[in-house]
Amino acid sequence: MRKFLAFVVISLSISGLNATDFTKCLERVRNGEAGTGKIGATDNHGNVLEDIGKATGLTYGLCVRECGSGQQPFQWTIFSQQFSSWLLPWLALVSQLPFGPKDKLDNLESVLLTVGSPMLAAYSLALTVLNGRWIARRFSKHNYPNIRNAVRVLSSLQQAPLRVTNEDALLASLIVLPHNDEWWRELIEWLAYPHTWSISAVTSIAWVVTAYIFTVIDSFMGDLTTTINSHGQGSVGSLWIWLLPIVIGWLQLSPKCDEVRVRSAVERANKIAHVATDTHPVLVQEHSTEQRAIYLAFSEGDEDDDVLRRGGEGIEDL
Repeated sequence: MRKFLAFVVISLSISGLNATDFTKCLERVRNGEAGTGKIGATDNHGNVLEDIGKATGLTYGLCVRECGSGQQPFQWTIFSQQFSSWLLPWLALVSQLPFGPKDKLDNLESVLLTVGSPMLAAYSLALTVLNGRWIARRFSKHNYPNIRNAVRVLSSLQQAPLRVTNEDALLASLIVLPHNDEWWRELIEWLAYPHTWSISAVTSIAWVVTAYIFTVIDSFMGDLTTTINSHGQGSVGSLWIWLLPIVIGWLQLSPKCDEVRVRSAVERANKIAHVATDTHPVLVQEHSTEQRAIYLAFSEGDEDDDVLRRGGEGIEDL
């Protein structure tokens, strides 16, 4: 750890010695210290100017010749101001995304995937919406009382490793049998934990929008000819604007993906599930099958248990 800190300090010191102050360099060019006429001083559009006093930029050749090829020195005051004003609000908004795994590393992986790939985040959101419409369309041809509950549950559990089976008419029994009305009511009630438009979510979104508005206003009102750092004010804030519709979309959908709560809700509901038989409905626990119409597979162990149950039933049938 000490070697790493020493390496960082030495690196910053060396970079500071070779650093270039581009703001002062541009000012020297405006004052004519590098010459006059069309020497490479440009406007905001890259056009070379005759009047170097109005320059806001430099060509690459003039910049290397007059300013050097070193990097600009690190300034904590500028970094902290830009980070807190333009980046920190967006990072705080990431906390409103639906993260469900018990493992903190899995949640961190979800954060990195979302921040690192906006297209992946948008694709996941769009796929969830389309799947919800597909589920509603598949059940729209039936008129059983529990159809609406089935659509609601299946749509809200899209982000959970949901497994659905109709072996032994288990799923059909859940939807058709009036004995399972309580199953649907209990499951919906146990899944009704809040992850939607809370006060914290609204506050985070309002904070981000306000910070972005101030960023844009500051970009237009600031004098671009006095400081080079002004050029990045609006662009940094605009770079993260994609996160706003993603978070709003997930808050609107409010998927149920908290592993502990979802697993507990489904397991408790399955204890009161009924299945149709040749004579009368019975509890699934009293039936010969170990299968459940709706269950979750959060880990490979859950999948292995399901395979063993299927294999055990096959042996019993033989």
